[in-house]
Amino acid sequence: MAKKKAARKRSRGSDGDGGDEHKDGEPASEVPSAPGTDEAESPEPGSPVDEAAEPTPAKAVAAPEPTPAKAVAAPGPEIKVAPPVNHRGAAWGEPFAKIARGFDWFETRLLAAVLFGLVFALVAWVSLVGLSAPLESDSAAGVVFRGILGAIVLGGLSRLLGKKLALSENAKAALTAVAIVAAIALAPTWRKVGVEYFGHIQNWLQEGSSLAMLGGLRGVGTRITILLALLGGSLAAAAGKHINIDVVMRFTPDRLKVPMFATSTLATVAVLLGASWGFFDYIAIESFNYRPSQLQEHHKGEAFVETTKSDEIAYVKKRVGQHLFLYRKQIGLDLGALGHVLGGSKWDDPTRLNGRQWNALLDDGFEEKFTKQEVDDIRSVPDQLGESRVPLVVVPGGGSARNLLIPTMNLMFPLGFLIIAVRFLLRLLLVMSGHEQLEDDAAAAADPKKGDAPPAAKAAESGQVA
Repeated sequence: MAKKKAARKRSRGSDGDGGDEHKDGEPASEVPSAPGTDEAESPEPGSPVDEAAEPTPAKAVAAPEPTPAKAVAAPGPEIKVAPPVNHRGAAWGEPFAKIARGFDWFETRLLAAVLFGLVFALVAWVSLVGLSAPLESDSAAGVVFRGILGAIVLGGLSRLLGKKLALSENAKAALTAVAIVAAIALAPTWRKVGVEYFGHIQNWLQEGSSLAMLGGLRGVGTRITILLALLGGSLAAAAGKHINIDVVMRFTPDRLKVPMFATSTLATVAVLLGASWGFFDYIAIESFNYRPSQLQEHHKGEAFVETTKSDEIAYVKKRVGQHLFLYRKQIGLDLGALGHVLGGSKWDDPTRLNGRQWNALLDDGFEEKFTKQEVDDIRSVPDQLGESRVPLVVVPGGGSARNLLIPTMNLMFPLGFLIIAVRFLLRLLLVMSGHEQLEDDAAAAADPKKGDAPPAAKAAESGQVA
């Protein structure tokens, strides 16, 4: 009997309940035998049956899942990335920073408008020349332009048709190609269409409109291109991306870079200011016919008057005001001619303007800009009030209205150089106040990837770690 009890005790200790002892340290109590079980039938310890048989646990208890330990990173050297560079700068430089941002805002939008105007002027000029080319001319511009225009129109319509019919991409491409070839082949057949009509429009724009005062479409395109170059120079100077020779700066120690930059900037500003006044003086004398003797009437008729720069500026300002006044008057005449010309008539039709209407135009502000004698000299006399006049303004005191505003447009040269000089000065003040940093162009060129990287990334890549 003692042997049987020991066997049952060993069976209970092997079922995972924690052995022969309770988890609280108390001895485990014996589990009574199930009713009807004959203890005599239990195999003897050490018998083959006893060694092969697996003990049946009284209650299955799942083993607890081991708690995974937290991943611990292997110890290594602590890397400290340099903090981002503070570009805020000193408080005294903030007004200059606002002025620079205002310049950027205005110039970028003006640049977009100038680019649009340049493209429009060139396209309009080419289109008018192509559509109004005379039939008797030896130029093939009329046929070529009509072929290009037809290809654009028919090609676009064929793409829309193919999309509406849900054709495949290959089918739409084939349909478009056929339409383009057909448009080019049909161009000679409508060579005569629109020649006279567009000829009237081109003649009006070039000879009898306010555009003639600017030098025509070609003159406008030339001046817009110049303005585009000056705007680009101003933006490049503000960003420090202008063309310069920086070999001295490359070999200058860091502590001397700002003084060296200030010296070169001030020298550049001096050259720009000198060029600005030189262009202004040349335009005043050659284009506006400025002569110091003309100012003697304001100095009691003295034999010789030593004029000043302010006198010259005042003279040019007066002439520019007169030219802009005449330009506004011509725009008024253009608005009256627009419907007439678009209807197919000539801009200088005899029924458009007579002497009486011309005198009424002169009474509207001309004597405020010119002398009474100059205005009376261009009036229609009483016996010419019913006669036809060319609808184009006449400059009181003599001179033609065609190309009248070209000298005024040429003033963009001195004004552009002056603005670029201001941009250089603003950049110098921003660098000295810490709102902008001097870039090492040589280092940026050697490693282009670092040129646009943020300051923290540049510091990390350059090895500024602790």
